[in-house]
Amino acid sequence: MKKLLVLLIAGLVSLQAGIVIKESGCDVYTTAHRLQKILKHKGIKIFAKINHAANAKSVGMQLDPSIAIIFGKPKMGTLLMREDPSIGLDLPLKVLIYHDKNGQTKMAYKDGNYLKEHYNIKKHAKLLNKVTQVLENITNKAGQCKKD
Repeated sequence: MKKLLVLLIAGLVSLQAGIVIKESGCDVYTTAHRLQKILKHKGIKIFAKINHAANAKSVGMQLDPSIAIIFGKPKMGTLLMREDPSIGLDLPLKVLIYHDKNGQTKMAYKDGNYLKEHYNIKKHAKLLNKVTQVLENITNKAGQCKKD
């Protein structure tokens, strides 16, 4: 019960900042692979996969596993950018999968409701409501791994 309360409080703090952070039951690489597979299955375009740890290694530095998956639907993004071009700073969408200080795999992303309020999206607010739900669903599914 105490752990649940801590998770709820942490979630509320993260949500206030516009960022949702949740745990994955998989390692970073498996979570990233599962997320990409889910996105492809849903017909969501993957624009890039950035392996921050590999980039750090390329310059002789060490970084715990950290991968950003950048994705979206250009039609949806175009409608939002027509309403407020500055939302392009947060589009396409991205999920960062990383190890926290305790070695736990986490997934972080900006909440669609935060984007709606931050960029004062009114005309296409329903699109960002959908974004919120899709991000919630795909990250939940990507982080479900069987533990033997």
